[in-house]
Amino acid sequence: MENYYPLPAFHFSVDFLNVKGEGSTPIDCRFSTVEGLSITNTMEDPKQEEAGLPYYRPKPTGKREYGKVKLSRGFTQSSDLITWFNGSAYNDPIKPVPVLISLLNEKHKPVISWLLYESFLKSWTYGGFDAMSNKYFMETIELVYSHFKEIINDSNADLRNVIDMSNNLT
Repeated sequence: MENYYPLPAFHFSVDFLNVKGEGSTPIDCRFSTVEGLSITNTMEDPKQEEAGLPYYRPKPTGKREYGKVKLSRGFTQSSDLITWFNGSAYNDPIKPVPVLISLLNEKHKPVISWLLYESFLKSWTYGGFDAMSNKYFMETIELVYSHFKEIINDSNADLRNVIDMSNNLT
Protein backbone atom coordinates (compact mmCIF):
# COMPACT_ATOMS: atom_id res chain seq x y z
CA MET A 1 0.00 0.00 0.00
CA GLU A 2 1.66 3.18 -1.17
CA ASN A 3 0.63 6.62 -0.02
CA TYR A 4 1.38 9.49 -2.34
CA TYR A 5 -0.12 12.10 -0.05
CA PRO A 6 0.88 13.44 3.35
CA LEU A 7 -0.85 11.57 6.15
CA PRO A 8 -2.85 13.54 8.71
CA ALA A 9 -1.35 13.48 12.20
CA PHE A 10 -4.64 13.59 14.13
CA HIS A 11 -5.68 9.94 13.66
CA PHE A 12 -3.41 7.68 15.71
CA SER A 13 -3.39 5.09 18.45
CA VAL A 14 -1.11 4.27 21.37
CA ASP A 15 -1.04 0.80 22.91
CA PHE A 16 0.91 -0.18 26.01
CA LEU A 17 1.55 -3.86 25.39
CA ASN A 18 1.72 -6.20 28.40
CA VAL A 19 0.21 -3.59 30.75
CA LYS A 20 -3.49 -4.09 30.29
CA GLY A 21 -4.98 -6.31 32.91
CA GLU A 22 -8.39 -7.81 33.26
CA GLY A 23 -11.05 -5.11 33.13
CA SER A 24 -8.91 -2.54 31.29
CA THR A 25 -10.76 0.23 29.55
CA PRO A 26 -9.96 1.52 26.05
CA ILE A 27 -9.59 5.04 27.46
CA ASP A 28 -6.24 3.95 28.91
CA CYS A 29 -4.66 4.51 25.52
CA ARG A 30 -6.60 7.53 24.25
CA PHE A 31 -4.00 10.27 24.14
CA SER A 32 -4.54 13.67 22.60
CA THR A 33 -0.90 14.27 21.64
CA VAL A 34 2.26 12.26 21.04
CA GLU A 35 5.56 14.12 20.70
CA GLY A 36 9.28 13.39 20.64
CA LEU A 37 9.55 10.21 18.58
CA SER A 38 13.02 10.65 17.12
CA ILE A 39 16.36 9.06 16.35
CA THR A 40 19.73 10.81 16.06
CA ASN A 41 23.02 9.38 14.83
CA THR A 42 25.88 10.60 16.99
CA MET A 43 28.86 12.11 15.22
CA GLU A 44 32.51 12.81 15.95
CA ASP A 45 33.85 16.17 14.88
CA PRO A 46 37.59 15.59 14.63
CA LYS A 47 39.63 18.60 13.67
CA GLN A 48 41.75 17.99 10.59
CA GLU A 49 44.08 20.11 8.55
CA GLU A 50 44.38 20.38 4.83
CA ALA A 51 46.87 22.70 3.18
CA GLY A 52 47.60 24.17 6.61
CA LEU A 53 43.95 25.22 7.22
CA PRO A 54 41.85 23.57 9.95
CA TYR A 55 38.47 22.08 9.09
CA TYR A 56 36.04 19.64 10.67
CA ARG A 57 34.88 16.51 8.95
CA PRO A 58 32.06 14.80 10.89
CA LYS A 59 32.30 11.03 11.24
CA PRO A 60 29.47 8.77 12.42
CA THR A 61 30.22 6.90 15.65
CA GLY A 62 27.75 4.11 14.92
CA LYS A 63 25.71 4.99 18.01
CA ARG A 64 22.15 6.26 18.02
CA GLU A 65 20.21 8.32 20.52
CA TYR A 66 16.45 8.04 20.83
CA GLY A 67 14.18 10.90 21.91
CA LYS A 68 11.86 10.93 24.89
CA VAL A 69 8.20 10.42 23.96
CA LYS A 70 5.62 12.70 25.61
CA LEU A 71 2.02 11.55 25.73
CA SER A 72 -0.81 13.83 26.87
CA ARG A 73 -4.38 12.89 27.72
CA GLY A 74 -7.30 13.86 29.88
CA PHE A 75 -6.89 12.55 33.41
CA THR A 76 -8.91 9.49 34.45
CA GLN A 77 -9.38 8.39 38.04
CA SER A 78 -8.44 4.75 37.69
CA SER A 79 -6.76 2.60 35.06
CA ASP A 80 -4.19 -0.12 34.59
CA LEU A 81 -1.79 2.49 33.22
CA ILE A 82 -2.05 4.50 36.42
CA THR A 83 -1.29 1.33 38.40
CA TRP A 84 1.76 0.73 36.17
CA PHE A 85 2.80 4.39 36.43
CA ASN A 86 2.44 4.38 40.21
CA GLY A 87 4.62 1.29 40.42
CA SER A 88 7.25 3.01 38.27
CA ALA A 89 6.96 6.36 40.03
CA TYR A 90 7.31 5.09 43.58
CA ASN A 91 9.51 2.43 45.17
CA ASP A 92 8.43 -0.55 43.10
CA PRO A 93 10.93 -1.89 40.57
CA ILE A 94 10.56 -0.33 37.15
CA LYS A 95 8.86 -2.73 34.75
CA PRO A 96 9.67 -1.75 31.16
CA VAL A 97 7.01 -2.57 28.57
CA PRO A 98 6.77 -2.30 24.78
CA VAL A 99 4.63 0.56 23.43
CA LEU A 100 3.11 0.63 19.95
CA ILE A 101 2.34 4.01 18.36
CA SER A 102 0.41 3.79 15.08
CA LEU A 103 -0.62 6.38 12.52
CA LEU A 104 -4.03 5.37 11.16
CA ASN A 105 -5.67 5.96 7.79
CA GLU A 106 -9.27 6.94 7.08
CA LYS A 107 -10.34 3.29 7.47
CA HIS A 108 -8.79 3.16 11.00
CA LYS A 109 -6.03 0.83 9.80
CA PRO A 110 -2.39 1.49 10.71
CA VAL A 111 -0.28 2.83 7.86
CA ILE A 112 2.93 2.98 9.86
CA SER A 113 3.71 2.01 13.45
CA TRP A 114 6.63 2.44 15.82
CA LEU A 115 7.31 -0.26 18.39
CA LEU A 116 9.19 1.24 21.35
CA TYR A 117 11.23 -1.39 23.18
CA GLU A 118 11.77 -1.40 26.96
CA SER A 119 9.71 1.74 27.61
CA PHE A 120 9.37 3.01 31.14
CA LEU A 121 8.13 6.11 32.90
CA LYS A 122 10.56 9.01 33.17
CA SER A 123 8.11 11.65 34.38
CA TRP A 124 4.42 12.18 34.99
CA THR A 125 3.09 15.74 35.07
CA TYR A 126 -0.40 16.96 35.89
CA GLY A 127 -1.87 19.96 34.10
CA GLY A 128 -2.68 23.16 35.87
CA PHE A 129 -5.90 24.25 37.53
CA ASP A 130 -7.70 27.30 36.12
CA ALA A 131 -11.04 28.51 37.47
CA MET A 132 -11.48 30.77 34.43
CA SER A 133 -11.43 28.01 31.78
CA ASN A 134 -13.44 24.92 30.96
CA LYS A 135 -10.61 22.67 29.75
CA TYR A 136 -10.03 19.08 30.75
CA PHE A 137 -7.58 18.29 33.54
CA MET A 138 -4.61 16.89 31.62
CA GLU A 139 -1.72 14.60 32.45
CA THR A 140 1.52 14.32 30.48
CA ILE A 141 3.60 11.19 30.57
CA GLU A 142 7.22 11.12 29.43
CA LEU A 143 8.65 7.77 28.40
CA VAL A 144 12.20 6.70 27.67
CA TYR A 145 12.99 3.55 25.71
CA SER A 146 15.99 1.60 24.47
CA HIS A 147 15.20 1.74 20.73
CA PHE A 148 12.31 1.49 18.29
CA LYS A 149 11.38 -0.47 15.21
CA GLU A 150 9.37 1.07 12.40
CA ILE A 151 6.64 -1.19 11.02
CA ILE A 152 5.20 -0.38 7.58
CA ASN A 153 1.77 -1.95 7.15
CA ASP A 154 1.92 -2.95 3.46
CA SER A 155 -0.66 -5.71 3.95
CA ASN A 156 -3.40 -3.27 5.06
CA ALA A 157 -3.87 -5.30 8.27
CA ASP A 158 -6.14 -4.16 11.08
CA LEU A 159 -4.69 -2.56 14.20
CA ARG A 160 -5.34 -5.74 16.21
CA ASN A 161 -3.19 -7.73 13.72
CA VAL A 162 -0.35 -5.19 13.97
CA ILE A 163 -0.54 -5.36 17.78
CA ASP A 164 -0.39 -9.17 17.64
CA MET A 165 2.57 -8.97 15.25
CA SER A 166 4.26 -6.49 17.63
CA ASN A 167 3.81 -8.89 20.54
CA ASN A 168 5.73 -11.48 18.53
CA LEU A 169 8.58 -8.98 17.94
CA THR A 170 9.13 -8.25 21.64
